[in-house]
Amino acid sequence: MTGITNSRHAWPDEGVTRVPYFVYDDADLYEDEQRLIFRGPVWNYLGLEIEIPTAGDYITSHVGDTPVIVLRREDGSISAVVNDQLESGPDFFVEDGKHLITTRDNHARKRPIGIMFCAGRGMMQDCVTALRKAIVFEPHSYRHIVGSALITPVADGSYAAESNFHILRIGADGGMITYGCGRYLDEIVHFQGAMAFVSAPSSSIPRASTPCS
Repeated sequence: MTGITNSRHAWPDEGVTRVPYFVYDDADLYEDEQRLIFRGPVWNYLGLEIEIPTAGDYITSHVGDTPVIVLRREDGSISAVVNDQLESGPDFFVEDGKHLITTRDNHARKRPIGIMFCAGRGMMQDCVTALRKAIVFEPHSYRHIVGSALITPVADGSYAAESNFHILRIGADGGMITYGCGRYLDEIVHFQGAMAFVSAPSSSIPRASTPCS
């Protein structure tokens, strides 16, 4: 190994007995590892089958820096999905679907005023782009907890769905706050051979520091 070099760094003359600091802090090398090892054509460990014995059980894991959910399906099989797929969110809506985030008071008073409103997939995609590239936060993660959904058929063949949610934000220092909590009130229809949202309004109290009812 003595004197071996790559396009960016030279390995120290001491050989393999000393690992140079650039191995730990070189951003290009880190990205190469993620691409070639964790996102490459290899098997990665996600968890043990015994950890999810019952349909609906799930665990969260990581493949490199990619968050993953591992789920036991109703037929007993196991699926793993990437847990950071904002870009696929608009695909769950019909083309002119609507997504509204508003406060509990505005919803109760039927005020068409929202914290965020997206009309159509295009606006939803713009929102995802803004979250990815324009809005800068300190390092953090979220835990999004959704309760069981109450789904009711509607006379026109659509479905009304209601579920409670609670979003926790965890900072880099381990501190945790309630980022938002409230209800999802969704309208779902058959669309191109699948189910899709027509509207997905949610009433919430963003950044709440007190319990929500």
